Amino acid sequence: MDVTPDTKSEVETDDEVLVNQIQQGKGELFNQIADRYFSVICARAKNITTTDTDDIIQEGLVGLWSAVQTYDFGKNVTFRTYAFKCIENAIISGTKRGLGKKRIPYEHIVYLDSDSSHHIEDNLPSPEDSVIQQEDYLCMVEKIKSVLSKKELKVLSYYLAGNSYQQIAQMMNCDTKSIDNSIQRIRRKLRK
Repeated sequence: MDVTPDTKSEVETDDEVLVNQIQQGKGELFNQIADRYFSVICARAKNITTTDTDDIIQEGLVGLWSAVQTYDFGKNVTFRTYAFKCIENAIISGTKRGLGKKRIPYEHIVYLDSDSSHHIEDNLPSPEDSVIQQEDYLCMVEKIKSVLSKKELKVLSYYLAGNSYQQIAQMMNCDTKSIDNSIQRIRRKLRK
């Protein structure tokens, strides 16, 4: 559904106000945006059976974070539309990465933090665990923000949104090699 700027719903306007505040440095407001889009991400994740649902939700949240960081208010598109596309791209990219990995049968999984092995079914997250996981994710995002430069954060956001090196280079008005170098620096910094 195409929404023109003069017919934006109140939710879309609220989203854009929050996104603007987050882009201005109020990262703690990301929780509010995440709460609004979490059910959409979960619904999309449940439709994918080839990859663990929690991994897909995580990819969706990364896509949402990328949308918040890269949303351009000058474009004629609502944040909601842009966020859905970024979330979808992140989920698709994450699913493709997940399909390339070999699966370990559940009966062979050994949990390092316990004395005995448990089956996956015994360790489904409780609602409290889900909240803790979301808080852990937000802490991870804050750590990433503290380690990377503004340019690196922008490159990472574009990359996680599913853009190729060439597309990122065009958006940032630089050459592809510069983007490749930035991605390599990001990887080194995040491994520490």
